[in-house]
Amino acid sequence: MIKELRQLIALYARWRPNREQALLLPIQTLVTARHLLPLAKLAAARSIPVRFALAPSVRRPEVRERIREMFAPFAEEVGSIRAHAKRWSLVVVADHGHFHSLLPSGCPVVHIGHGSPSKLGGRRRPNLPWEYGHAPRRRNGQLRYREMIESSDPLRLALQQSDPVAAGRIRVLGRLIDDEMMRAAVDRERIRQELRIGTGKPVLMVASSIGPRSLFSCHWDPLCEQLEALVDRYQVVLCPHPNEDARWRPRHRPGSRVRLLEPEFCAERVVAASDVILCDYTSLCHKAALLDVPMVFAECEPMPVWPLGATAQLYGIWPRWNGRESVAVRLDEAEALRGRVGGRICKDWVNSEPGRAAELYSEWLSGYFPESTLEPPRETATAPPY
Repeated sequence: MIKELRQLIALYARWRPNREQALLLPIQTLVTARHLLPLAKLAAARSIPVRFALAPSVRRPEVRERIREMFAPFAEEVGSIRAHAKRWSLVVVADHGHFHSLLPSGCPVVHIGHGSPSKLGGRRRPNLPWEYGHAPRRRNGQLRYREMIESSDPLRLALQQSDPVAAGRIRVLGRLIDDEMMRAAVDRERIRQELRIGTGKPVLMVASSIGPRSLFSCHWDPLCEQLEALVDRYQVVLCPHPNEDARWRPRHRPGSRVRLLEPEFCAERVVAASDVILCDYTSLCHKAALLDVPMVFAECEPMPVWPLGATAQLYGIWPRWNGRESVAVRLDEAEALRGRVGGRICKDWVNSEPGRAAELYSEWLSGYFPESTLEPPRETATAPPY
């Protein structure tokens, strides 16, 4: 009922004569907030007014306050009703949370991802990546999003083959969150201090996706047992999907020397601090590929992986762990391959425009905000390290 009311308000906004000259960033989860924050920084640096709206689904007070703290230097908060009652110059939504109730307003709504589309999903279009299988469409199959922003030209071509109807809506701009991570990786000592990770031993990041076929869901008990035996060799950091933190934190053994990453820290920054990664089909494997971090993939069959995506290709290159054999042996195999594999996958499929996202996004934003400054985006020293 509440969703239908918001849609009616948005439909009313469609007939308002004037647009709100601002960028609206709807936020439904902490994950969404972290994906949209780099865009808020960039737009604010170009003197584009930025607004963000928290969905009613963001219920936990500490999460709402954390998001407000993140966006305060760059954006003004608007309520959900006001977000639907205005016609915005541009609305950008991100993975793991959408305001589809804004679509009746007629505002240009654009989707940006946080990783290279690789997971299958969607009952109506099960052979497409999740982002495209779940995207709202018209009766003729056309996307209701104005654009889908991706990070790689080869990926765009593969998506066009799989989803010809969406072909004209895909634009390649690199990925802001990737470039932030790569800049952070230049000073790994500083990033480790920020994350409260020591410098005495290499860092093993253990990253799990969400759902019943994830690494933690399939292998939690044997995984934790083996990781306890590795704490003298590695600083081990468990990184659950942020939407599942409450599921795994009670199962983390009190007093364990294996660290379960606290929810206030961003997993992409842990990738930048890591020496080797054990993961499943999480998009964090794409971030590791960008930084040439060795990986071991956990077997979580059947994995919902798009066969043309970067994850499927990386999965075919790096060692695999089946949940029973020695993790240490597989980690040794991965580290022996350091610098020898993954570069082509990184370049061709994960991000074909590394380091250029700010430039490309700035040019793109000028199409929606022609009055915005053309000055190069500047780094903002006041930004909290999320």
